[in-house]
Amino acid sequence: METRPAARTKGQTQWPRELDLLVACCRWPPSPAREAAVSAAHLGAIDWERFERLARAHRVVPLAADGLKSAGIDPPETLAKLAARHSRREIAMARLSLYLQQTFDRLGIDAILVKGAALAQLAYGRLGIKYSNDVDLLVAPADVPAAWSALEDLGYHVIAPRISHDKVARFVTLAKEAVFVHSNDKHIVELHWALTDNNQLLGGLGGAPELQTVAIGPGAIRTLADVPLFAYLCVHGTWHGWARLKWIADLAAFLSHRDGAAIAALHDQAVRLGAGRAPGVALLLCRQLFDTPLPDSLTARLAADRHIAALVATAQRCIARVQVPGAEAVSGLDQVRLNLAMFRLVPGFGFAISHLRHNWTSEADRLDFDLPRGLGFLYHIMRLPLFAVRRAKYALRGGS
Repeated sequence: METRPAARTKGQTQWPRELDLLVACCRWPPSPAREAAVSAAHLGAIDWERFERLARAHRVVPLAADGLKSAGIDPPETLAKLAARHSRREIAMARLSLYLQQTFDRLGIDAILVKGAALAQLAYGRLGIKYSNDVDLLVAPADVPAAWSALEDLGYHVIAPRISHDKVARFVTLAKEAVFVHSNDKHIVELHWALTDNNQLLGGLGGAPELQTVAIGPGAIRTLADVPLFAYLCVHGTWHGWARLKWIADLAAFLSHRDGAAIAALHDQAVRLGAGRAPGVALLLCRQLFDTPLPDSLTARLAADRHIAALVATAQRCIARVQVPGAEAVSGLDQVRLNLAMFRLVPGFGFAISHLRHNWTSEADRLDFDLPRGLGFLYHIMRLPLFAVRRAKYALRGGS
């Protein structure tokens, strides 16, 4: 029997064979090409415990089990059971999405469901394949207080940040989201009022992005139209280093119904919306990992951009580094490297200055010390001593 090397190289990054097999399982839709890729990646010894750990860490357990089955390989029993559990959770999140959409409509709050069940339908054509841990709800900044109160009335309480109501309006000017969890069923809702941390990104969307309605069972939910959705997915994934295979697999599945010309058009439209180099990074990764078809002219143009190449290499390292389920996708020194790589995302000094400001100042500092207009420069001076004070308090509490 032919054996495969223990790892193959993506750029300068070594991928273990278990990750190689996981990538093959994440191809969509099911096809002879997918079966062949899974079978080829399965050659040689596979550490199934490590494979399952990677599937959980990258949040692609249902895809992993489905990919193995499609190639005639029985997934480990623990993986199959976990895949069924994740599929049931995705359906529960879809029901929650419908419920929240209907509830907010009754309250007169315009809300958009981002990613989640809508993306599952658009990318995979059904529920049960895409991992779903929460519901992302987008409202206008002016509607945040009403949406915040509505979620609390529904039994949710905010866990990030832990702030009082009198600071909500201030927090809206400093951040883009807050995380809520239900007191009983522990379902998570992320309330968003902006799509990015940096206002230099996706500026072309304006205050009213183009929308579409996606049928989910007996109902329907509103989400971003294909072009702004593609642009957002590219920015979101690149901003986080594409560290979880879930993000790039979902995007590749979203593109799988399109030919090269249509994908190239999406790229150009997303760039015009202010997505910077993120669409180029995303498409090169999709091509490398899942053989997504791209016109030769577009591939050559993207490959010639050294900044895109550097961002792709960063993403490859981030994907390979994710090993532990439940941990942050990117943390520690890797997060510092990713933040530095993000300076390449958009050409021009405006984005670089905005990115530097975002990384150097702290939301906690701005919430605790609401300095008068004109004294904002003091936040930069206060950053290190206030950080040291917070770390000292954390250590004195025993890290709890």
